[in-house]
Amino acid sequence: MAFGFTVLLLVGGIGALAFLITRLFGGHDHTAAVVWIAGLGFVFVLPALGVVLAVRAFGRIAAPLADVMSAADSVASGDLSVRVRERRGAFDRLARSFNRMVGELERAEQLRKNLTADVAHELRTPLQIVQGNLEGIIDGV
Repeated sequence: MAFGFTVLLLVGGIGALAFLITRLFGGHDHTAAVVWIAGLGFVFVLPALGVVLAVRAFGRIAAPLADVMSAADSVASGDLSVRVRERRGAFDRLARSFNRMVGELERAEQLRKNLTADVAHELRTPLQIVQGNLEGIIDGV
């Protein structure tokens, strides 16, 4: 919708500009009017088009990087459940690598928790036996 409206404005504007420039040259010299329109197009339209294309290209680059940076901040604060949306293109590999890295960190954290629980359980039983034996010695059993 916006593109069609822009094209309509551009075509209508060129037509109005052609009419005004033709009138400026007395209505007879159409070649001069076309040269003026082409010159104005090069002076105004092409730089504006370049700016629009540069802004769009910057947005396509900046958005995936912003997603990865935000996810990295979340991981740094301890949230290992965050994932980056994988997009098509050059940043797809970055997103997959980031997601794989966070998955490995999540698995390592789970293994660490399991190891701590297992060590605590395995040490508790022998310590209880030693404690029972010491209490028996103290009681004179």
